Amino acid sequence: MKINIYNLLGAKIVMYYIYKLTDCNGLTYYGSSENPDERFKGHKSPNSHSSSRKMDMESLRMCVIETLPEDSTENDAKWRERWYFDNNECVNENRPIVSDEERIQQQKDYRTNNAETANVRTKEYYKKNIDLIKEKYHIYYEKNADIIKLKSKEYYEKNADIIKEKRKEYCEKNVDIIKEKSKEYYEKNVDIIKEKKKEYREKNVDIIKEKSKEYYEKNTDMFKVKNKEYYNKPEVKARKKELYNQKKERNLMSQEDKY
Repeated sequence: MKINIYNLLGAKIVMYYIYKLTDCNGLTYYGSSENPDERFKGHKSPNSHSSSRKMDMESLRMCVIETLPEDSTENDAKWRERWYFDNNECVNENRPIVSDEERIQQQKDYRTNNAETANVRTKEYYKKNIDLIKEKYHIYYEKNADIIKLKSKEYYEKNADIIKEKRKEYCEKNVDIIKEKSKEYYEKNVDIIKEKKKEYREKNVDIIKEKSKEYYEKNTDMFKVKNKEYYNKPEVKARKKELYNQKKERNLMSQEDKY
C-alpha cells in the first residue's frame, strides 16, 4: 500500500491520504497520513496508544478512501480527517485537529472541571519556584512597563463596575484576613511607608489641599453629622468636661498667684 509519486524532475511529491480501518466487529477508525502503509504498521504495533487498539487486530483492514490534492498540507489532511470524525460513527476518541476557538474553550472547560486540582498544583509550583517567578516577572515588567500599564488602564476602564463589585465582595468575605495582612505588611515596612507618604505629601502639597477642599465641600453635610455623632459620645463628653475643669482650675490658680 506504499504510494510514492514523483514530479517530472524526479523529486518526490508529498501526498496526503484519508484512510479507514475496519474489523470483523464492524468498528471503524478514520485517520490521515502521507504514508498509509507505515501508518497501518503503527496501528498494528502492540506499543500503539491509538484508539484503534479497541479494534480486533487480527482482522484489521485499511482502505484509502480519499487522496488529497498535491498542494495539500498536513493541516489540510487533519481537517479532512476531522470531517470524517464529525460525520461518521467511529472509535476515534480525540479530534485530530481543533480551531483556536475550540482550543480556548477546551482550556476553559478543563480549568472549570479541574479548578481545585489546578489551584493546588499552581500553589505548589509557586511555592517551589517563587524566587524564579518573581525574577522573571520583574524582567518582563521592566521590558514591557508601558504596555502593561496601558493594557491595565484599558481593562479597568472597560470593567470598572465589575472590578469594584468583586473587590467589595472579596473585602466583605475576608475582612479579618485583610486586616491581619495589612497589619503585618505595615509592621514590616513602617519606615518605608512613612518615607513614601512624606515624599508624596511634599511633592503634592497643592494637589492634596485642593482635593481635600473639594472633598469637604462635596461632603459637608456628612462631616457635620459625623462631628455631631462624635461629640455626642459619652466618652468624648466626659473627656471634654475633664479638659474644661482642668482649664478652670489652672485659671483659678493663676488668679491666686496674682494676689
